[in-house]
Amino acid sequence: MRASIPILIFLIISLSIVGSLSSRPVAFAQSSSGIAFGANLTQMRPPIYDFAFAFNASIPEQYGVSWLREAAFVDQRYGPNLTELYNQYAPFGYNWEFRFDVEGVTALYGSSWTLQQWDSYVSDVLNDFPNVHVWEVGNEVLSGQAKYNNGYLASGNLTQAYFNMLKDTYNLVKQHDSSDIVLAFGGNDFFDPTKLSLYNTGSFADPAYENAAQVWADGAANYCDAISLHAYADNTGAAWLLNETPSYNGVTSKYTIQQLWNGSINAYEQLTGKPIWFTETGEPISSPPNDPTPPIISNSLQKQADYLNQTFSLLSSYPFTRAIFWFKLAGPSEYLSDSGVLLYTLDDGLFNQDGTPRPSTAVYQTFASTATPSPTPTPTNPPTSSPIPTPSTKPSSSPSPSAFAKPTNSPSPSIPELQNTAVIAILFASVTAFVFLKMASHKRRKKTHPIPFYL
Repeated sequence: MRASIPILIFLIISLSIVGSLSSRPVAFAQSSSGIAFGANLTQMRPPIYDFAFAFNASIPEQYGVSWLREAAFVDQRYGPNLTELYNQYAPFGYNWEFRFDVEGVTALYGSSWTLQQWDSYVSDVLNDFPNVHVWEVGNEVLSGQAKYNNGYLASGNLTQAYFNMLKDTYNLVKQHDSSDIVLAFGGNDFFDPTKLSLYNTGSFADPAYENAAQVWADGAANYCDAISLHAYADNTGAAWLLNETPSYNGVTSKYTIQQLWNGSINAYEQLTGKPIWFTETGEPISSPPNDPTPPIISNSLQKQADYLNQTFSLLSSYPFTRAIFWFKLAGPSEYLSDSGVLLYTLDDGLFNQDGTPRPSTAVYQTFASTATPSPTPTPTNPPTSSPIPTPSTKPSSSPSPSAFAKPTNSPSPSIPELQNTAVIAILFASVTAFVFLKMASHKRRKKTHPIPFYL
C-alpha cells in the first residue's frame, strides 16, 4: 500500500502539469521547424489599385502562406481600404501581423502628430482589429528612413521618442490582450551597402544598430516580446545573392552577403537575447521599362527563387528565428515620391499578379507550414511588470566580429525536449517516484531479512 503512494503523487503532479498546459493560449501556426512563414500583403498602404485586392484570397494558403503582414490604418482615407482587404482574406484563416505605422498616424493627424495622438491611434487599431495578435511598433523607423522622421519622432531625440512609443504601445496592447506579442525595432534594416568599409573592420555597429542599441539601453527589454528585422541584399541598383561578394561605391566587401548577414544578425541577438521575427525579405525581378526613373535591375524569375532559397535556408537555421515574411505577396510594387509622383516599379511578388505561381512560389512552399492556423499566439516569456533600467545609457560597444570565424547560423546542439518546462517537471516527478519506490521496497526487505551487523 505504501509503495502506491509515490505512484499516486506522480499521477497527481503529471495531471496538474497537463492541466496547466491545456489552459494556456494556443500556439500560433508554425512549420515543422517551429517557424511561421508568411508574406506582406500590400505595399506601405493599401490603395485601391494594389494587386492584392484583385488576388484570389484562397490561393496563398494553398502554397503554405499562413501569415499575412500589413500596416494598420483607421483613417477615413485608407482605413476603409484596409478593412476591405482584411475582410477579403480573413475568411481563409490566415494569422495576421499588423504594424503600427507612422503613415497610419500621419493619415489621421498629419505630420505634426504627438505621442498622445500615437496612443489614440494604437487604441483605435486594437479596437478595430481584435483578431490580430502580433503587433510591430513602427516600420524601419530606426533605419534612417527620412519619410518617417516627422511628428513626435522629429520632436527631439529619435531613439528616446521611439522608446516612449514602444513603451506606450506595449502597455496598451497588453491591457487589450495580455497574450498578444509586441515586436520592437520595427523591422530594422541590418545591412547597408554604403557601410561596407565599416563591415570590413569586423564591426556591425552601423547607424541603424546604434539606434537600436540606444533604445535597448533605455530599457526596451521590458516592453517587447521579440524584435523584428528586415533582410535585404540590394539597394535598388544592385541585387546580390547570399553567396556573392558585394561591391558598392568603389568599396569591395571582404565577406559574402551571407557572412555579413550572419555577423549582423548575431550582433542583434547578442544585444537583446530576444526571439527574432524577420518581417521583410525579398528580391525583385526586372522592373517595367516605362518607369520615369527605372532602377538598373536585371533579375530573372530563377534568380528570385535562388535568393528565396538561400535566404530562407539561412534565416531558418537560427534557433532564435520565429517568423520569416516575404515582401510581397503579389507584385509589382509602385514606389512614389513624397508628393505622390511615381518613381519606379519593382516586381517583387511571390505570385504573379494574376495568381499564378512563380519558381519562387515552389521554393517557398518547401519551407512553409501546412498546419492549420490558430487564432491566438502564445507570447514569449513576458518582461517584468516593473521596468528595470539598463545600467548604461549609452549603446553597447561594437559587436564582436567572432561570427566570421565561427558562424552561429546553425541550431543549438542542446536537447529541445529538455528545454520544455513541463517535460523537466515530469522527469523530476518520475525520478522522485522511483526513489520513493526503492526506499519503500528496501524497508520491506529489512523487515523480512534483517541485515547482519558486523563490527
